[in-house]
Amino acid sequence: DPLVIENIEKRKAEKDKSADVYLSSWKDFIRWLSSQADYVSSAPSNVSAVLEEATTFFSVKVPNGKGMSSNLPPVYSKRPILTFALEEQDLTPYWQTKLKELEIFCNIISPEDEDRLYQEARRKQKKNGMRQVTFDIYKKDLFLYLGWATRFTCNSETGKPYTLEELTIERVYSLELVQENITWHLEVRNNSHAPATRTCNVAIKLAQLDLSQPIGINRDLTHPTVKALMNLRSQYSLKKGEHPLTNNAALERRLLDYPKCVEIVKYYRQRAKFFQQEWEAGRLKKRKDMEDAWQDYLLIALLTFNGMRAREIREMAFDNQRLKFNEARNEFWCYLRPSQHKNSGKRPYPLFPGALHDILTQDFTEYFNTIRPNWTHRFVFFHRGDSHRGKPIEGDLTKLTKRITYNASRELFGEENAKAMTPHDFRRCLATHFVHYGDRNDAPVIAAQLGHSEEMLRNVYAQVDNEKLTQQSTEVWNRINAKTQEARKSGTDEHIDVFLTKRIAALSLEQKTKLRNLMEQGFI
Repeated sequence: DPLVIENIEKRKAEKDKSADVYLSSWKDFIRWLSSQADYVSSAPSNVSAVLEEATTFFSVKVPNGKGMSSNLPPVYSKRPILTFALEEQDLTPYWQTKLKELEIFCNIISPEDEDRLYQEARRKQKKNGMRQVTFDIYKKDLFLYLGWATRFTCNSETGKPYTLEELTIERVYSLELVQENITWHLEVRNNSHAPATRTCNVAIKLAQLDLSQPIGINRDLTHPTVKALMNLRSQYSLKKGEHPLTNNAALERRLLDYPKCVEIVKYYRQRAKFFQQEWEAGRLKKRKDMEDAWQDYLLIALLTFNGMRAREIREMAFDNQRLKFNEARNEFWCYLRPSQHKNSGKRPYPLFPGALHDILTQDFTEYFNTIRPNWTHRFVFFHRGDSHRGKPIEGDLTKLTKRITYNASRELFGEENAKAMTPHDFRRCLATHFVHYGDRNDAPVIAAQLGHSEEMLRNVYAQVDNEKLTQQSTEVWNRINAKTQEARKSGTDEHIDVFLTKRIAALSLEQKTKLRNLMEQGFI
């Protein structure tokens, strides 16, 4: 509409900052309008020509009763956000000092130091230090614990919640206050046992610090207070084999099947190539849109074909230690040291195994050589926001992965089939696909690719409904019967008769009599 453009230009001339907002909203409206087949088919020819330039590869926005909003996964019902957690600047000088002492006590080490300690002792060195990311989790739980104590507890002396000045370190790790926090989580908030174990972890670390208990001390030498907290934690910690598996109905609502994941990879490849062409033709104003499209494409490709954990993707870097190119096999290999994954020992595996191996390997090379900016670090993926753009990704990739899978699945398979998958959901999807269609001899390969044992692959990650398995019973029995008939005709099953003859000869007289009676009655 010329009047809209004229209004926007007028605002720009007046240096009105809202001009960009109006222009962005107008573009969003045009792109949404271009996706409406009824309007495009009935619009005048000059309007249709303009709309043909738009594409669904842009972030299409649709009305949902609240105006124009971006395509995000559906908002599921959840409990209110815990806004009562303290911030570091809220701490008193006493707790700021204790926090610094706790950091020194936990002995924060870098991944390089952790790997060196492993090489020296040939095992994971969890007792000699804590990674920064782990300490940040403890610190976050501590701020949540202190915030809860200053709002929801009751000091028996004053009849009011504790103040930070009243909360000494001895008071915080006391068994009574920890148990009160656990009860609040379970009965008031209706939370799972996870917050209970996290509270116990914080209390144990504070008690070890205050009572000068070295980390990893022999259990018999542990202080009674620390031992009591450990026993309390064990009451709420799930033991091995007790972890509940997600039921198949929930997975059916949440997961896409493997072929659809491959279709999403192809969709995002087409989208990345489109943005690249638009940039090279000068029709794309922001280069970061092309860079982000390529990140979406390669992120989904790594999750689909490798089932990688979120941490492995965050820390993946173009270097000679982590990521190498094998020229003889024309493929990238990822090499993980013991400190870089959950299992012991080194873990090498190739990237992008499957039908799209050559295409993805070529695109991965092109991304690093021409698409990815020349940042100071060598990490494959980086922050997208304007304020932190280019920095290594520190948080998890769950929200990003859910958004891009939901957008693509809605575009490809319809609103009713749209799924918002997490990085771990891709691991489940890959394992389930293997159990359905793979061979038992292939289990070690798939387990090594995912970084798990065969038992873990089948019992934990591969969620297969018994009904789906038993549907194959007829096919399996027909195949077994065919092999049996073929063996009898060829005479290769004579050893079975010899084996049975020997077993019968070893029976007692009473057992032989029972066997003869069963044969006469037709049971055998």
